[in-house]
Amino acid sequence: MTLRRILLTIVVFDLVLATIAYFVVFYNTPGTYEVATSPLPTTSLALSSSTASSTNLIPSSTASSTASSSPEASSTTPESTSTPVGNPAGSVYGSEFAPPYPLTWTEGGASLSIVGAVLQGNALTFQLAVAMGDAAQCVPMNLRMLADEQGDLISPATQQFTFPESGSCEGAPGATYTDQKVTFNINPTLASLFFTTGGTSNIFFRVATTTDGGVSISLPQQNG
Repeated sequence: MTLRRILLTIVVFDLVLATIAYFVVFYNTPGTYEVATSPLPTTSLALSSSTASSTNLIPSSTASSTASSSPEASSTTPESTSTPVGNPAGSVYGSEFAPPYPLTWTEGGASLSIVGAVLQGNALTFQLAVAMGDAAQCVPMNLRMLADEQGDLISPATQQFTFPESGSCEGAPGATYTDQKVTFNINPTLASLFFTTGGTSNIFFRVATTTDGGVSISLPQQNG
């Protein structure tokens, strides 16, 4: 075999191999491509779903954490829940208050809270809960009603607290008295009345009737 024939045979063989490779690369079946590419959409969808779920959970968790741990939220006194018990048709207005009570203050080692109020005719009666401290003491009756804009004060018709153990204002250590009543003679034509806890606390508060037969107790708003 001459050298020319050998070279020609090699060239023809190379052309055949090139032709086969061309058809293999550029004319492969669709099934091959489907197998190669099918994991990609699945992975993409999984990532998209996971990202969406995480994004939705983050605001919810953050809001919950902020509400429970915020110092401002915990330090703000929540609004008291009251149950009207009066009958406006009979000129009787009254409310029972649930914790947190609309007003709580201290006198010495005792803590006092207004747990109810009834307005009937010209008499306004507060029901107080008195929680004693660790020592026996006489709890003074310092509640007063403002008579006019000059700041004149009116004492209640009730002269003092009367606790069952002593029959006087001296309460027992650690005891809680939930039915101490203090009555004021008032002018029933007034739309609202103003009082002070007196003593060292000296907290001023407003008392008014509600349209559903209740009595509201609120603190004056502070500006600034």
